[in-house]
Amino acid sequence: MSNNFLNDVIKYKRAVIRRDKRAEPLAVLKKMIKKLPAPRKLSESLLKGSGIIAEIKRRSPSIKSFPNAADIVKLAQEYKKNGASGISVLTDAKYFGGSPDDMRMVKRRAKMPVLRKDFIIDEYQIYQSRVYGADAVLLIASILDDNLLVRFHKIVTALGMEALIEVHDEAEMMAVTSRFLPKDGVIIGINNRDLRTLKMDMDTAVRLLWMVPMPMTRIVESGIKTRQQIKQLFRLGADGFLIGGTLLKSPSPGKRLRQLIYGKS
Repeated sequence: MSNNFLNDVIKYKRAVIRRDKRAEPLAVLKKMIKKLPAPRKLSESLLKGSGIIAEIKRRSPSIKSFPNAADIVKLAQEYKKNGASGISVLTDAKYFGGSPDDMRMVKRRAKMPVLRKDFIIDEYQIYQSRVYGADAVLLIASILDDNLLVRFHKIVTALGMEALIEVHDEAEMMAVTSRFLPKDGVIIGINNRDLRTLKMDMDTAVRLLWMVPMPMTRIVESGIKTRQQIKQLFRLGADGFLIGGTLLKSPSPGKRLRQLIYGKS
């Protein structure tokens, strides 16, 4: 893997999109969407519940396998039972071992808001997300120029979904918050991990949370391991958290989730 993880991912993702378009053309997806029920609102679920989006991924660039994710339906049900407000599903195959079908399976059984977490660089992926069960999609500011980000958000909104727009630093935050109004219903995700280098900086959220205008929903991603961190970030203005590795590395992801929500049991 090169020093710039994102460059590697985007090159691979373009090939995947070309393949998917041949298998399921965009026109076919648009026809399928007309028959689907309305998406659930992730933002409402976060604000009414624990605020935690629990993540499903089979592996990561740094961890070869998460045994707890062998049965993703069972894991999703465990997350729901123990207080998750939503479920994030990694659908990238090469780096995370996922697929769009994972969303469909999770959505059918867990019956709660599902976020598609992937590297979305083509509008095709947004329509695909809707067909396969996503209620919200991740849009990464660092891989989309401003105009494309705005266009993708419009498509997401038109399809009844929500966008979690991910930023990693002050410049990205300023660019995003200058492009969207609080009434646009954007969910801002502050990622403590730099996707270019995969390095973690837990001060990122502390620095950026105050920059998010009300009433935009504020989510902190990556590196959350303790109830104390969650309480601190709630005090600083966070509305919720996207948590993956901490849960997946635990012998009991459900029990670990409850500990993060309620404290040690």
